[in-house]
Amino acid sequence: MIERVGLDARKIGNPLFQDLSLHVSAWGRVTPAQAPTRLGTAADLDLAFLSGQLFDRRLSLKLGRHVVFGGVARARQIDGASFGLRIVQGFGMSAYGGLPVFPRFAVGRGDAVVGGRLYYRASIDAEIGASVLQLWDGGATAQQLAGMDLRLVIRSLTLGASGAWSLIDSRLAEADVAATWQAVDSLQASIGVRRTAPDLFLSRTSILSVFASETRDGLGGSLSWQPAPNLSLLGEYHCLRFGAQSGSEGADLPSEGGNEALVRASVLALQGLTVGVQGRWLDTPSNGYVEGRIFSQWRILARLSTALDLDAFRFRDPINGHRNSYVASLSATWTFAPSWMATVSGLASVTPYFETRFEGVAKLVYRFSTRTREVLP
Repeated sequence: MIERVGLDARKIGNPLFQDLSLHVSAWGRVTPAQAPTRLGTAADLDLAFLSGQLFDRRLSLKLGRHVVFGGVARARQIDGASFGLRIVQGFGMSAYGGLPVFPRFAVGRGDAVVGGRLYYRASIDAEIGASVLQLWDGGATAQQLAGMDLRLVIRSLTLGASGAWSLIDSRLAEADVAATWQAVDSLQASIGVRRTAPDLFLSRTSILSVFASETRDGLGGSLSWQPAPNLSLLGEYHCLRFGAQSGSEGADLPSEGGNEALVRASVLALQGLTVGVQGRWLDTPSNGYVEGRIFSQWRILARLSTALDLDAFRFRDPINGHRNSYVASLSATWTFAPSWMATVSGLASVTPYFETRFEGVAKLVYRFSTRTREVLP
């Protein structure tokens, strides 16, 4: 049984802050069929913070468990404080500091983090920024990044670029340049190039950073087309390149290439019934595969829907002596009352990791919300 609780209190009356609000989101899980162990019972706090504004809303503040966005911070969850300041004529800055927060059951990395970003926003469609971040782990500096980002919209063309430089290692940690063109409402094309150095996003105190010294480069694009109201087509291709950084172990070895491609088509066959097929090809130095997939979603009635997914893989090199993998799943959802929903799902698979596997899940869900509003005189 899973219970999720949320609380939003807005425009809390006070003599100092404007738009003072409180936001809380938490969940808990109990599995009656199991003893109350770590696997059977769990709970976590997703968000819990106060936010408010000062000085005619030029300064915004947040305190508690929340997510900070922008620049090399990406989307980082912290227990701490952050602020955003609109300086003058499109210039602004933000800063944050606190303890890194990691999802329950995830591996934690870092004891403390601080960072900030300075930006200029010419309009809602044009912005450029520079940012920094420092992360400590076990009392030592684990990550130190400086980066820049840019977003520009020119009519039907959207341009975006971002990059992060590791100040500790004096090399590029990440770079991404992309362009998207919306030719017409039914046709969209994009092209992009990306480089990542996975070892620079691991803690320097982690042994995993020793085994993640390769870079990954990608160049490619995608094309999305809707030739008819009930038909959608998608095609993607990326040329990949894997190689060690200069100065690191194995840097004298030539880089190795790879390919990644995807095609997908979906059609609204009947009212409420969507059927699709997908093919994917991945080729990397470590392994590769060809995938074929069939999927469907069918809303039989207003309150009854089903979903079917059939997936098959053919690996280039055997895994545990097997080159084929098959997975099939089927689910049905019935909303039999305004707040009640029942779901039944089944899965069957034959993979290199499980010779055979069968799984069935039945869920009974009750959804409700309670709202309280404070009316100030």
